[in-house]
Order: sequence, then structure tokens, then C-alpha cells
Amino acid sequence: MKKAQVTALPISYIFIAVIAAIILIFGAKVIKDFYSLSEKAQTKKELQNLQNDIKRVYYLSKDSSQSMTYQFSATISEICFAGNLEGGKNPNSKQEELIKGLKDSNIFLFQLSNLIGKENIDYLKDPEATSESIQCFSTQDGRLNIILTNNGNYVSLIKV
Repeated sequence: MKKAQVTALPISYIFIAVIAAIILIFGAKVIKDFYSLSEKAQTKKELQNLQNDIKRVYYLSKDSSQSMTYQFSATISEICFAGNLEGGKNPNSKQEELIKGLKDSNIFLFQLSNLIGKENIDYLKDPEATSESIQCFSTQDGRLNIILTNNGNYVSLIKV
């Protein structure tokens, strides 16, 4: 083997290693982005299911109720609702501060104490109520079990 061929061989190995590292780094980033997108899609789908179920229960006869289970992303540790609720706990001070300025929403999704999503769903608030309570329900691996009850002019939630 000639001397020039021997010295060119390590350079080509280094070049191949650099290209492989670049492919691995960008591949990991793409996989991470797909995972994040799938979590957002799952959360959006469950919020849509919740909204549809609340609307369906609202149009049932008064005092009818249904038990429902929703599977949000496991990163969601607590879901807070503004409206007429039972069985939850009051939000902590950081959550309450984040929720206070968001009057256009009545559902708040938290990862630890960080607000990661909010939504407004009709039929949750009693139109005759003078004040609005905020209750937070912790989730077990993203799972939320609630009972939806038709109270005539709004739907109430009870954590199971």
C-alpha cells in the first residue's frame, strides 16, 4: 500500500464518524419533536372528547349523570376546572396566580405547577352563580375519572 493511501484512510473514517454523529443528532431531535406532537394531539383529543361529553350530558334530562374516564398525556399532573365542582382541591398559590388572569378559559392543564394548556368549554358554569370556584383534580398517569351530572342549566363535575 502506498503512503498516500494509508494517510487518507483515517481521514475518511473521521469524515464517516462526523456524518454519522450528525445523522444521529438530527434523528433524535425529529423523534423528540414527534413525541411532543403526539402528546399535544392526545391532550387536544381528550379535551374535545370532554367537551362533547359535557354537551351530550347537558342535553340529557335533569339529574342524569354519566361516569367518564379520560386519558391525558402522562405529563399532565393536575387539571383545574372553574365552575361547579365537587371532590377536587383548591389550587395552590402559584396555580391560582396563573389562573386568575385567564377569564376566557375554564379548564387549565398543569405539569407540576406550570400551566401547559387552557381551554374554554361551554355548559360548565352555573349562569346564576355569583362567584366561580376553582377546583383541581390530580391525575394518575394522566387518567381523570369524573362523573358528569346535568343540573338543568349547567353540567357539574365530580371526581371519582
